[in-house]
Amino acid sequence: MKVQLEKSFPLPATADAAWVLLQDVEAVAGCMPGARITERVDESHYRGTVTVKLGPASLAFRGEVEVREVDPAARALRLVGRGTDTTGTSGAGMDLHARIEAVDAASCRLQGNAEVSVSGKAATFGGRLMQGVADQVLQQFVANFSARLPTVQAGEAVVAESAAAWVQPPPRSTGWRFSGRWCATGSTSCSRPSGRDMDGGRMSELAGLQHALAAAGYIAEPALAAALLLMLDLERPLLLEGDAGVGKTEVAKALATVRGTRLIRLQCYEGLDAHSAMYEWNYQRQLLAIKLLEQDGRSIAQKEQDIFSERYLLKRPLLEAISCEQPPVLLIDEVDRADEAFEAYLLELLSDFQLSIPELGTVRATSRPLVVITSNGTRELSDALRRRCLYQYIDYPDHEKELAIVRMKAPQAAPGFARQIVAFVQSVRQMDLQKKPGIAETLDWTAALLRLGISAIDRDGTERILQTLGALIKTRDDRAAFPREAVARLAAAC
Repeated sequence: MKVQLEKSFPLPATADAAWVLLQDVEAVAGCMPGARITERVDESHYRGTVTVKLGPASLAFRGEVEVREVDPAARALRLVGRGTDTTGTSGAGMDLHARIEAVDAASCRLQGNAEVSVSGKAATFGGRLMQGVADQVLQQFVANFSARLPTVQAGEAVVAESAAAWVQPPPRSTGWRFSGRWCATGSTSCSRPSGRDMDGGRMSELAGLQHALAAAGYIAEPALAAALLLMLDLERPLLLEGDAGVGKTEVAKALATVRGTRLIRLQCYEGLDAHSAMYEWNYQRQLLAIKLLEQDGRSIAQKEQDIFSERYLLKRPLLEAISCEQPPVLLIDEVDRADEAFEAYLLELLSDFQLSIPELGTVRATSRPLVVITSNGTRELSDALRRRCLYQYIDYPDHEKELAIVRMKAPQAAPGFARQIVAFVQSVRQMDLQKKPGIAETLDWTAALLRLGISAIDRDGTERILQTLGALIKTRDDRAAFPREAVARLAAAC
């Protein structure tokens, strides 16, 4: 059974702010009553659950959601979802086309066209109730969506303010063209004209890239922006080193957003081998194929060639990255966690952008991925790996940069309160701790303070501050270094 829905809802925010929120699939799911994203498979695929009440019955579905046909110029996208209930007796699907249309400078409309289908027992017993249930769910969704918009809109304003505070506005001749989170041309990729077409010089390019990264939610100092520019120009991997929590991984995420391309992430760990990182053969399908080929009259060599063909190959992150038509951002995260032997597997990829598969031969890159490698410095990396990369060290942010990050990520914190939070964290980092708080801990602590209704850091609020330190201090020994007197002293100095 299918139901066609076509709705239009007014929204109390700018079209740009509504478009930013609409692209956040996890936030959108949070606005849908009974829906929850449980896993992010990649940039466009998600797994989740939905609970729907049809009359006296309540059905819980598990399935996947895919983001398709994103059109930034039109502020439009398509979401396709499919799932089955936990008993396997009912199925449901949704094909949604959503678009944000500007009304004026301060408001917009959400246009939606959806086809909702159900099958099995859900269609038999709840079919006649679907229209009413769908209308009720949509009304609640729009109410929740509208409630989130003021925070998003405030965040977009802080992004612009933070970018302006950190970099000089790029000259008109910069060549970087951005509108909100996307290029002004409507493309999801960003291009730069050649040097002879630019009269602003490299400093203009740096400023333009800093503004682009700020629009993507990352505050980058000029040295990092320069390293990223060189990585793009020279097509060399970039090795980012620094303590855990300083924002190395976020660089790759922001770069993928700026370039409008896919982020492919390889999370390194002890014992990681080539099969997990590069490719694997689908042994189950190969065994089935061998059984089916027993009566085949072809030679053994021809059968082997068929069995060891690409259709039986499972692409892991490294092979996937060099097989994409559009260059993705390849993040090799925390490479120092992997064994030294694993670095040898990377050398061929990092120097020649190719991988050797014994059964198939050499697989050369369809397009060169933008490779970002991160290391926490827990062990020394090989000289061979370092020679193949550009290098940038990322330190803990200074006061002004961290303040800009807090204002961007937690716009609901008042400016004076944000300064106090940053001053407190900066003082904590000066202490002799096993695990100094990173930017993620700063943001977690900010959220904890706001959640408990704390709006100022001072000596009088020491007890309540102590209740939130679990978001900032993450080891038992470090927590022992914060008795009430120490916290009161730090708070009084903010």
